[in-house]
Amino acid sequence: MNIRTRLSLQFVLIVAIILLVFSVVVYTLSSYYRYSDFVRRLEQKADISCDIVLNRVNIDSTAYYKISTSNSGLPQEVFIVYNLAGKRVFFGGKAEDFNIKDVDLLKRFKSFANWNETINNREFVGLKYHSESTEYLVVISAVDIHGRNKVSNLSLILIIGFPILISLSYLSGMVFARKALSPISEVIDRVNEISGSKLHLRLSEGNRTDELAQLSITFNNMLERLESAFNAQRAFISNASHELRTPLTVIYGQLELALMQPEKHNVLLETVEEVKSEVMELVGLVNGLLQLAKANSDENVVAFSEVRMDELILEARLDMLKAFPNAVININFLSPPENVEEIILHGNPMLLKAMLTNLINNGLVYSSVKPVEVTLKIKSEGFTISVLDNGTGINNAELKKVFDPFYRSTGSTQKDGHGLGLSIVKGIVELHKGDISIQNHTTGGLLFTIFLPRKTKYNHRFGSKYI
Repeated sequence: MNIRTRLSLQFVLIVAIILLVFSVVVYTLSSYYRYSDFVRRLEQKADISCDIVLNRVNIDSTAYYKISTSNSGLPQEVFIVYNLAGKRVFFGGKAEDFNIKDVDLLKRFKSFANWNETINNREFVGLKYHSESTEYLVVISAVDIHGRNKVSNLSLILIIGFPILISLSYLSGMVFARKALSPISEVIDRVNEISGSKLHLRLSEGNRTDELAQLSITFNNMLERLESAFNAQRAFISNASHELRTPLTVIYGQLELALMQPEKHNVLLETVEEVKSEVMELVGLVNGLLQLAKANSDENVVAFSEVRMDELILEARLDMLKAFPNAVININFLSPPENVEEIILHGNPMLLKAMLTNLINNGLVYSSVKPVEVTLKIKSEGFTISVLDNGTGINNAELKKVFDPFYRSTGSTQKDGHGLGLSIVKGIVELHKGDISIQNHTTGGLLFTIFLPRKTKYNHRFGSKYI
């Protein structure tokens, strides 16, 4: 059963319950008001009849019948008066209209002084009447033909109208459901058009306010991410293929040249050295690709532990000094911690160290081994790490592209490298739910600023919890 039919049936069920309850209530109230109104009329007629029969003139049953029918009498009206001994004193009306025994009526006075009841579709009212010094038991009865016909007609209308209204509800429910779900049908048709080669297509976002519009917006955002991921993957594969093919082509060419001159020992040695250099470059490229893949992994598959940020920065500095013995790397610690817990970050130590070494290496390489400033600032919500080199900076238009895999700025094409370092840095920062920004510093170099949120359970100094 599709949603449209299910919605229509649910709508019909709700309407049916409401109509049924409404019909029962209307019928019950109408019957009650009919009965109450007729009993009131019987009581009024009983007072008038008692006044005529007992207080004014002595009349017989025939005269009473003529007076009663000529003066707004009730249908099949019967008026009976008993004395306290239970003897019938007066009977007004047609005897053939009345077949209830006196004893059945009198026994009701034993329980109630005044009573009303329906017997065999006749309404009865019994009351005690005082006339001077004498007390009488009075019973008046009639048939509410008009009132019962009205209630009967009402029940017929409700019974006939119920299935008609239910049918109309079902049809209107189907129309409403079709109209309400038509945007979903459009979404389904549009989604079916989207494929790997048509990720640029988007869903209509309508008025951007209702739930379906929000669903389309969410789906479009997902398509944006998918398209970006596909484009990045294509670019990555294309660039990786190019970067891998270049050294492999060089190696192949050198080996071909060496094979053409087997008698020249010095040529073989030169070829081996060149091949070794190209292989080392390939190793560096593969390691970079592996680091990039790990940096872009899901946080659930990467082991996190407590990391002291001060020690990690010092370790990264030592590693860079081994690669660049003459380099100057200055470390600045702002707002020194009062205890060990304040400088602990929940993260992956290996990846965090790779992040720092890549940034420092980038600063040293592209500033011709000029001093690099690394600053750590401890905040209540996390850590801010800034790395400033003393190079010439880059064009502002290229700032947003430096984190793309294999991208190399205009002034960096003469330097060794593959354009993976900053991509690795960004992936590691995002894996740790942090932010990274880059800008040209006023001194002319590049300033990288990283914020990593703290994830310790409790910080005693700042007195707050982090998740």
